[in-house]
Amino acid sequence: MKKISFFFILIITVSLCGTSYSYENSIVHKINNEIITKYDVKKEANYLRALNPNLQNLDISKLTKIALNSIIKEKIKKIELEKNNSLGENLDDPMVLSTVESVYKNIGIENEDEFEQYLKKFNISIEWTKKKLQIESLWNSLIYNKYRNKV
Repeated sequence: MKKISFFFILIITVSLCGTSYSYENSIVHKINNEIITKYDVKKEANYLRALNPNLQNLDISKLTKIALNSIIKEKIKKIELEKNNSLGENLDDPMVLSTVESVYKNIGIENEDEFEQYLKKFNISIEWTKKKLQIESLWNSLIYNKYRNKV
């Protein structure tokens, strides 16, 4: 009986004393119903560093500020695109694929598979990157179509 209770106490002690990791996530900004969290800012900073190697040596506080501003602009663009029913779910659109290709060629990568592996080093998925680039491409098209006759 003493052996069973000893093992029971030992198992409980080991399970309670295990190392646990957590990441505090909080809302840092809100635009309409779109929220921006600390995690989003960190992910955006990784994204910006991945696509612009010059940002590798930038101070973390400056990079965080740039990342927050980038997300704010993206959220505004996304809201406006949704108002105009311009935002689609097709990430295999030729315009998106062309944009993705030009991005990875600019940083010296030969194909999309290599680009996907490169992004994994920054904890970024290719689908997430395509969504971001889709928003940017659709935004540029919207602005061009809206103002092309005024230039």
